[in-house]
Amino acid sequence: MKTSLMMMVSMALLAVGAAGAAVAAPAKSRSAKGKSSVAGVRTVFLQSPANPLVALRVFFQVGAADDPEGKQGLALLTSQMLGEGGSKTRTYAEVLDALYPLAAKIRVYADKESIVFEGTVHRDNLTKFADLLADQVLAPRFADDDFTRNRQDALDYVTKTLRGNADEDLGKQAMASAMFDAHPYGRPSQGTVAGLNAVTLEDVRKLYGSHFARDRIVVGVAGGYPDGFAESFAKRFATLPAKAARLSRWTIPSNTSDSLSPVTVIFAARG
Repeated sequence: MKTSLMMMVSMALLAVGAAGAAVAAPAKSRSAKGKSSVAGVRTVFLQSPANPLVALRVFFQVGAADDPEGKQGLALLTSQMLGEGGSKTRTYAEVLDALYPLAAKIRVYADKESIVFEGTVHRDNLTKFADLLADQVLAPRFADDDFTRNRQDALDYVTKTLRGNADEDLGKQAMASAMFDAHPYGRPSQGTVAGLNAVTLEDVRKLYGSHFARDRIVVGVAGGYPDGFAESFAKRFATLPAKAARLSRWTIPSNTSDSLSPVTVIFAARG
């Protein structure tokens, strides 16, 4: 019994030592700067010199919850106009041409309270890619043809893909609409047909001007980037307005028994 106890203690000490070594070892090969802020912009940096790739991510606390009533899909279209539209210096076709030799792509994701622009690139092409990504976010073109294309893509997703080819996503949205009835979380992140048709290019410009600000942004950089790059990249976004429109605050209805819709969950197994 005594021998077994000693063995268990020894094994525990070895495990702790191994875990400590695993944590300490990377610290010698990477400069992890963690969470901080640069020029009023919140940042998350994680340098890994041995990694040939660098990931850039620009997060905004903006999403479908900010959509005005009757214009569901405005935040989505705004994100698409930045991530899949032209900049003031390039048309969208020219942006794609510039990205091609870099073997990189700018991706955009929009949800209830978040919009993310991201991309991963080899460090040899980092400067050029960072320039393109920053231009997309800071100097959007807001061209009529980009707006028409992005709105049609959004409508096609809602009317065709979601209804006919994405049963799981459709079910999730149906449940969310029932669970969050009369609450912004019940709004589809991809918008509605009526809402998307009601959104104008001027609405997109106004949301961008009022919600894309430094108090709603987090800039992330990770990988084998050179010293000083992450800070200089984050400083680019210091040109954004200091404060966005006030974040909405929502309350749960006081009489939940009358105001909340019943939800029926059906579990089915594939035969």
